[in-house]
Amino acid sequence: MKKILICAVAGCIIFTHALAAATQIDLGRLAKKKGPLAVWIVSVTNEAGKSEVSADDFRKSLEDVIVKRGRGKSFLLSASPEASDVQISAVIRGYEYSEKDPITTFGSPSGLLLDAVTTENYVAMKAEFIVKETKTGKTLWDDSVTSFIKKMMTQQASVPLIYNKLARTFLWKCFGRPK
Repeated sequence: MKKILICAVAGCIIFTHALAAATQIDLGRLAKKKGPLAVWIVSVTNEAGKSEVSADDFRKSLEDVIVKRGRGKSFLLSASPEASDVQISAVIRGYEYSEKDPITTFGSPSGLLLDAVTTENYVAMKAEFIVKETKTGKTLWDDSVTSFIKKMMTQQASVPLIYNKLARTFLWKCFGRPK
């Protein structure tokens, strides 16, 4: 019985890695395409339940980051969904702003003490992204992305900063080079 359980767990792990590798191959194939990758943003919705967060403003920030990406693969915003290579949709799941950053647990007592003494503002945002290939409709990437910033800032100033950081983190996680 123990051997069967071990084989089942090993099979699940191998299947998960194979599925992740297949997704990277599809993204890699698109990344090798000559010229920029045409992107259409299907939708951005706000399910965070926070009035400070705007789906339209996050969409604009995502579009800006896609167009301004300097290194690696270049992107362009498509004029229509049919002319795009990939379609992106996003759902904002969470937003948090705090006057004092939460204490992060460190491996050393000195790091914990330093973090407890430091007073900075904290903002975090979480969104789920789905990237689909336009021609086949196949889901190429589906994952949740979270970003945070710790620095002195007002709540109003934190919103565009976290939009930009979350959009850049998404591009890096989705289209960055796999390690």
